[in-house]
Amino acid sequence: MGLDFTNRKDSHGAATYMLSDGSYQSEKDLQQKATELTAQLGTNAQIVVLDGVRSEGQQVCDFYDITTLPAVLIVLDDDQIYQSWVGQNLPTTEDIAYALSQSGLHMRGDQTGRDSTQLSEI
Repeated sequence: MGLDFTNRKDSHGAATYMLSDGSYQSEKDLQQKATELTAQLGTNAQIVVLDGVRSEGQQVCDFYDITTLPAVLIVLDDDQIYQSWVGQNLPTTEDIAYALSQSGLHMRGDQTGRDSTQLSEI
């Protein structure tokens, strides 16, 4: 993964980066979403909450050219963004969990015999 500068252990599968806007409330809200996702998906889920205006968080924003915070990014193993949300209308934990489950299908191809390109044409 090209995001080695985050000093976070990377494992196989999509990672979720939650980037706050630097405010206490934003950090608190994203931390709550991360806690809910971890409870829902288990401790093997890669969920990282960062301050988007400082240190590692700023580097992630620079890497992906994110200019609006807060933001939630689902990043595949090849460092491409699979799904992103920015601004004050962030997704629910259920929406994030669903996108994460779909990112796995995207990586290995849809098991119904259609790949992700075909799905987008429907």
